[in-house]
Amino acid sequence: MKDKRNSDFRRPAGSALLAVAFFAITVSIGAADTRLYGEYVYGYPVSQLVNETGAFDCSDDVGSGHWICIDNKQFAGHDVSILFRIENDIVISITLLADFSEQAYADFFGAMISKFEIVLLSNGESTYDILRSSKLKNQATIAQEVAEFEREALLGGSIRYTFVEESNADSLKSFSNLTELIANVDSARRFTDLQIVGDGETLFLSVLFYMPGKQVNAIRESIEREFEDF
Repeated sequence: MKDKRNSDFRRPAGSALLAVAFFAITVSIGAADTRLYGEYVYGYPVSQLVNETGAFDCSDDVGSGHWICIDNKQFAGHDVSILFRIENDIVISITLLADFSEQAYADFFGAMISKFEIVLLSNGESTYDILRSSKLKNQATIAQEVAEFEREALLGGSIRYTFVEESNADSLKSFSNLTELIANVDSARRFTDLQIVGDGETLFLSVLFYMPGKQVNAIRESIEREFEDF
């Protein structure tokens, strides 16, 4: 049910919101509060978020898990809705959702590469791991292959870019691939996925902010935990 205080909430049809949910739902709970996007931090209590911002429950619209939403915000000069993924009553990831346009696509991509390093492209069926390729190929070859992968993905109607926040791009060279990076990443390191989602002729831009290092830490804590005999 749509919150009547936010009657202009834009709900992408079916597959768009499910795609947003799929990529956000994999993020698990970690420890300390850390900035995800803007003034919003990982671990933000949902009750505080609702009280301070007037955010409303949009779980029925998204269709998977617990979500809190805010409308009428701006990112890179475009209107966005902010979707907060909630687990155990705290924020674990944030997704920005906007109507698709060529200008918004260019502006969002520009905003990402101004603070993040691109490490992976995906078309829903296959991936291009830039970290892995950088160990085997020169920059000209990588640029050509990325452009070809991107072209084919866009023609196929599905593309996702994965970025990692990194002020010193050279530090990424020590990792052989994205899997190794995630396994060893600082828990406070932000990742973001820029994705085109949609259903039929209706397209949206989705920007997901998350911290996979916290998921890795949670798994390690579970492995080290002593369980009862069973």
